[in-house]
Amino acid sequence: MKARNLINDDKYKGKYVAFESLNDTTIIAFGDEPEKVLESARNSGKNSPVIVYIPEADRACIFDS
Repeated sequence: MKARNLINDDKYKGKYVAFESLNDTTIIAFGDEPEKVLESARNSGKNSPVIVYIPEADRACIFDS
């Protein structure tokens, strides 16, 4: 398994962040409530965004093989 950092910016700590996909980690929406982040991402034209929560400490990683 390999790990990759998705976000290196403190402004997203404690927030929900939407990406277009696991392969395209461009941030398309973020906020405090996952439902609103999902709605915002979908309103931007993305049908199946990936949403992750970024903890306030350490970092969040998605592992894939």
